[in-house]
Amino acid sequence: QISTNYVILSFEDMILIDYVDQGSIRSALKILDKYEISFVRLLKSGISNSQGFDFFNIPLHNLSNLDFSFSITPTIWDREWLVSVLENYPDLSVWDLENKASREIKDFQGLYWYNGENQRGGHYDSSIYPHICSAILKGRWNLSEYPELSPLLEKYGINPEVRGCV
Repeated sequence: QISTNYVILSFEDMILIDYVDQGSIRSALKILDKYEISFVRLLKSGISNSQGFDFFNIPLHNLSNLDFSFSITPTIWDREWLVSVLENYPDLSVWDLENKASREIKDFQGLYWYNGENQRGGHYDSSIYPHICSAILKGRWNLSEYPELSPLLEKYGINPEVRGCV
């Protein structure tokens, strides 16, 4: 049983590569607390353009009514809201959940962090939650977009050729 009001959901192929910006995370939590916000996504992903603004001196952007408004990328969620979404879509893969929930759920307010970080593939790097967004792509190590995976694989004795590389 989770007793906190908020949770960070991050999947196993979204590997942290540096320290999390705890001060900015605390600021995002204040926003979730003060306003009726369902989530703060910790990076820009799957979004072409949106209106940006500074909120508590952190760069946030509104996600409402945009494609891929619901995402499986690292996000701080209002726990009750996330649980209700997961209960409504119990048998979907994470990709199907992302697609279906983005199309069907419109009664939320969501924000995402973007502070001019570089783009890689369909995602942007994150200065608030520095991670490899897609370490594994279609079952293979994503070394083409994330060369910083190589030292991690070596450190933990993982042979990338076993799984294959992109």
